[in-house]
Amino acid sequence: MLEFIGEILAQAAQMNNIITVALLFVLVFIGYKIFQIVFKSVIVGIMASLIPVAAVVFGVDIGIPLTLGNMLWFAVFGVMSYLVYATVNAGVKTVRLVMKPFAAMFRSKPKQKVIVKHVEKKED
Repeated sequence: MLEFIGEILAQAAQMNNIITVALLFVLVFIGYKIFQIVFKSVIVGIMASLIPVAAVVFGVDIGIPLTLGNMLWFAVFGVMSYLVYATVNAGVKTVRLVMKPFAAMFRSKPKQKVIVKHVEKKED
């Protein structure tokens, strides 16, 4: 009986290690995704802050002066826009992933084509 309990405890310890490793992989994946979003946010912020500079260089009158404050506002607006996009995109992907198993239930069956031929008899 004591050996049986020891075996159960050994299996539980192994499961605990498997769960710990799986949790580690999940946390690394989430960290990587967060790093990607932060990196892309920085790139979008830099690109958005250059919009007033590009407007002045190309001679487009956007109606605002070229100041550091305006460049920062463009950067903030660009980063906020990207974060809204990333959030909506993640939500859509999550909903698709959750709904994928249920897709078969809601899929309509293909309609069968019925071909009716009318055959006329020739009278001789």
